[in-house]
Amino acid sequence: MQHHHNEITKAFPEDSFPYIFWMSQYKAATRSASPTGMRWNPAMIRWCVYLQQKSSTAYELLRKSKCLHLPSQRTLREYIHHNKPGIGFSNELDEQLVLDSKLQSLESHQKYVGIIADEMYIKQGLVYDKTTGDLVGYCRIGEINDHLLQLEREYTESNGDAANNTHTLAKTMLVLMIRGLFTSLTFPYASFATSNLTGEQMVPIFYEGIMRIERCGFKVLTITLDGCSVNRKFMQIVSNPDTTVPHKFKNPLSNNSREIFLFSDPSHLIKTARNCLANQSRNMQVIKIIHTAVHE
Repeated sequence: MQHHHNEITKAFPEDSFPYIFWMSQYKAATRSASPTGMRWNPAMIRWCVYLQQKSSTAYELLRKSKCLHLPSQRTLREYIHHNKPGIGFSNELDEQLVLDSKLQSLESHQKYVGIIADEMYIKQGLVYDKTTGDLVGYCRIGEINDHLLQLEREYTESNGDAANNTHTLAKTMLVLMIRGLFTSLTFPYASFATSNLTGEQMVPIFYEGIMRIERCGFKVLTITLDGCSVNRKFMQIVSNPDTTVPHKFKNPLSNNSREIFLFSDPSHLIKTARNCLANQSRNMQVIKIIHTAVHE
């Protein structure tokens, strides 16, 4: 084993993953004490987290087979849940964004970022959080929107409409991600539990997100959304009134009137065009138009 160890350490540079992987396996195999107290390299931890997220059962099977020396899933959970997940924005995520992006070492042009947002369907239900004692699963779409919804519920209650006074379970999640325009930065920034989200409700969410990101030291230049009706309504609300096509608006936190540009996700536009052409009723109209053009 020592002979192979010498060959491998000479074949790969010290900052490469094969070298780090081999050194972790070598130390774990030659360690006389219990492997539970071993200190793992961060690159090894990230690789193990990736495997565990793909299949926790396969990861545990590989670990118990002793073919590889891997950290326990309990150890991985301590890294995964280092920042407690929650709904909305948080100062802890802002601090993590600055650390992960190495903001202090970035040049001026590398601080330009874009915001990508998308909704995904989730399973409806309530979960009890034993740490905070809260029931998780209700709609939470930001402090301003939550207050407006609470005011609406109180109004309906005062009018005797108790049927519409219940809290709504979330059925979708709105996720905001930060992407560097001139760097490889990819950072899941915030998520909101939603149900029947409107374009008006998206305005305070994005304005607060822009404020927090700019406060960290970045410069927001783009917002990318898919082409659903809610997102188009949001673009119409925030865009400059003097523009025919809603595609930009002035950054409210910029001293030099820097603008933020609005984009529709190209892949979603292609999918929408495909669905329109694949629609059976519209297909007949397209075929009829083509047939008429060819006949003429």
